[in-house]
Amino acid sequence: MKQSVLIAVSVAALTLAGCSKSEDKTAGADTTAATTADGTSAVAVVGPDQAFVDAVAASDAFELQSSQLVVSKGSAGPIRRFADAMIKSQGDTTSKLNAAATAATPAISPQLVLSATQKQQLDAMTTLSGAAFETAYKQAQVEAHEATLNTL
Repeated sequence: MKQSVLIAVSVAALTLAGCSKSEDKTAGADTTAATTADGTSAVAVVGPDQAFVDAVAASDAFELQSSQLVVSKGSAGPIRRFADAMIKSQGDTTSKLNAAATAATPAISPQLVLSATQKQQLDAMTTLSGAAFETAYKQAQVEAHEATLNTL
């Protein structure tokens, strides 16, 4: 129970911290390097809207895939309930992101490509089990949410 409260408070604090951000980190074009699902590297020059949408899409994909690992590893208790909530939440935000991106003028196509760091974290978590896995999962979730807030 204490873990779920700690996770909930951490996420709430990160969310509130992100609300006070005043600088625009998406101004101008950006060069993005990422690893595709088949392990190949992709580098592209993208505009600020595309860069933002891609960052959010990658974050959603990472949080979803890492939470699915919790389920596949048979974790239980608060960590499982949090992972289940993340799976639902990330599915919802991905749907909303896709709808908003499609409605944009010109339309934007979110690229669901994990960054090299995200891919490395997922690969590392798949080798872990028990308490070591749960600790790595919690840390990865905090880092992923912080990264997303910094994008905002």
